[in-house]
Amino acid sequence: MAMANRSRGMLPRLFGVILIMIGSLNSLLSWRGGLVVNDFYLLLIATGLFLFAIGVIHRAQGTEDTAVGSPDAQSEYFGSEKDTL
Repeated sequence: MAMANRSRGMLPRLFGVILIMIGSLNSLLSWRGGLVVNDFYLLLIATGLFLFAIGVIHRAQGTEDTAVGSPDAQSEYFGSEKDTL
């Protein structure tokens, strides 16, 4: 179960990092060559950041579901609340 949560959101994060690296390398090479940096390279970087954020959110939701949403944790919480009342 822990291994499945570890790999959640891995594919979007991986593609995001690849797009960020390709976009930044292409923009730096064109800048170094004295050319105008195309908007396409900036679009690659922005898309990579978006995919990376989606992957991070997807992984965080997976860990949140197993830790907070488990029935055992909820029954313990409600049970202890009833005891104090």
